This record gives sequence, C-alpha cells and structure tokens, in this order.
Amino acid sequence: FFKKIKKYHHDHDDVNFQCYDLSILDKYSKMPHIDLIRKDGILYDVIDKYHVRFDERTDRIVFPHFKYDDKTKIVGLIGRTVIPAYKELGIPKYFSMEGIKYEKSKNLYGLSHNIENIRKRGQIIVFEAEKSVMKADMFGYPIGVAVGCHELSSFQKKLLISLNVEIVIAFDKDVTLSHIQNICNDLAKYRKVSYIYDKWGLLREKDAAVDRGIKVWNYLYKYRV
Repeated sequence: FFKKIKKYHHDHDDVNFQCYDLSILDKYSKMPHIDLIRKDGILYDVIDKYHVRFDERTDRIVFPHFKYDDKTKIVGLIGRTVIPAYKELGIPKYFSMEGIKYEKSKNLYGLSHNIENIRKRGQIIVFEAEKSVMKADMFGYPIGVAVGCHELSSFQKKLLISLNVEIVIAFDKDVTLSHIQNICNDLAKYRKVSYIYDKWGLLREKDAAVDRGIKVWNYLYKYRV
C-alpha cells in the first residue's frame, strides 16, 4: 500500500512536510473542551485516539493532522475557536497553530489512524471536518478521512484512488448536488464511488451527515447513491 503512495508522491506531487513528533502536543491540555463532549457529542476514547488537545491561551480546540502514512508524525495543528461570537470579534474559526505551514490539500486527516479498517472494510468515507471523522468512528465507522473543505485536490484524488476501495463522499448539507456529482464522476473512472445526499430533509442547512445522530447517519449511509 505505502509503495503505491510513494509512487504517486514522487511521480506526480511535490509533498515536503515538516514533521513533528507527539511531544509538540505537550504544551496543550489533554482535558477535552466541554464543546467536544456536550456540543459535538464526541466520546473521550475517540478524542484520545486522534490526540485532540485544548489550548487555553487561544481558546482553541487543537486537532493534530498526522501524515497520511505515519500516525507518529504530525504535519499540522489546526485550532478551532470555542468563542461563540468569533465572527463579530473578527476571529478566524480555524487557525494553523504554532505558525506551522501546512497544506491540507497534500494530506488526508485520519487516514494514518484508520487505514487498517479502511482496507478490511473495502471502503473509505470522505468528510469535510475532523469532528465528522470522529463522530463516524464513534458510530462504528472508523473508516473516515477529512479534507477540511468540500474540494478534492489532485493529490487527494490520487491518494484515494490508490487505496483500491469504494470511495464514499459525505460532504455537508450545504454543498450542491452538482458539485458532489462532478467530484464523483472524476473518481468513478477508476473506482467504485458513492455519495451521501439528504433528499429527505433530515439534516439542517449546514449539518454534516453525522450531526443528527446515529439513526439519521445509518439511514443516509444505507441509502447513499
């Protein structure tokens, strides 16, 4: 598997990450912020699996992004503010911590931690946000990755194709159907592809597919296109 990735890496993309070990997380609190548990509904064992931290100095939940092929190497630290009035205060919702220059388009959040289950199940689910990967894991689907937006870069597409599994696109409710279908059409030339689309109105406007609980998620997953 990793030989395939390295082939794509060298032949098609210049991916030069500055890597850090787990000690970079020592300055942050291991105590999960209440928003992750009360608002997002993430269980502690899942929070611990993905090494999520909290930065008391900036009031941000810190999501470490591990290199796609190595769960001991951190290549980015993305901080999500917990300040409710962040828009009014002109505070960015997401921020790269420690001044780390990190290109999300050259990575897939969660892949290094979930690759074994992805290969066993023959399927990978592509979400937008880190918390969606963790919620899916909690629901019994430890096969998720996140891209941090609703686009797939050329490198991410090649990475997904190289896995040789079914690719399930599970973007947020507010992404248009035509956009999702265009992405699927690109991938479907090489692999089995499906997508989750809420045509029943089960989700709110900006919800991710996992945001309304396990029953709604299981229904949307079962009747994916």
